[in-house]
Amino acid sequence: MKKIELKTINENGNVLLDYQTQIVQFLSTPLNPQAGANYDEMSKVLPLIDKVKNAGDGHHMMVEDAEHALIVERAKAARFTINRQEIFDMLRDIINAETVPAVGVRDAATQ
Repeated sequence: MKKIELKTINENGNVLLDYQTQIVQFLSTPLNPQAGANYDEMSKVLPLIDKVKNAGDGHHMMVEDAEHALIVERAKAARFTINRQEIFDMLRDIINAETVPAVGVRDAATQ
């Protein structure tokens, strides 16, 4: 499991970057925008979009490794109209999300 921080970056009292909103945007944009999304692509991203939108406490969200890989794929494919350190930091935070033990899963060495 991965723990993705859902930060909100403010600048001069305005929201500059909201990780949760940005992740939804990554997932909503087809990998090939010119060709659009097909059924298979939608079937992978739509449940994850709902999960991100409904993330618990608003500070972080837990995702399975496969879900994290999908978010990372989309984050790396995203295009931005400006180079900003805050955007680069967000991408790095998502890509390098903390690995945490799955709830209810015991380490095989302790069994």
